[in-house]
Amino acid sequence: NAWKFVSRSVREEIAATCRSRTGLPLVSHAYGMDALKRARANLHRKKYMSALVDARNAVGGGHLAGWGIIGEVACIRRDLMQAREAYRSASTEDQKRIWAACKRNGVGAP
Repeated sequence: NAWKFVSRSVREEIAATCRSRTGLPLVSHAYGMDALKRARANLHRKKYMSALVDARNAVGGGHLAGWGIIGEVACIRRDLMQAREAYRSASTEDQKRIWAACKRNGVGAP
């Protein structure tokens, strides 16, 4: 194992630069999947802030589908800056959902 020859400070520096692109702390894959399910349920129940928090946790857990929920909630809240962030990071399918949510809520194009 080559890692045993790398100093601890260098390993920490490498780990810090390898964080997910979300800027959020990394969480376990299973936790991310649970968070994504909760986010979808909260969005359906119109608990938008809870959906937003859970979607961010899902993205931190590696589930990029959370960006679609983040974008929808941002459009509902008329937060164009957050909608654009989500739109740029979302899959093509989720981008369509974000676009539609923004249009429904009278928000400019993300």
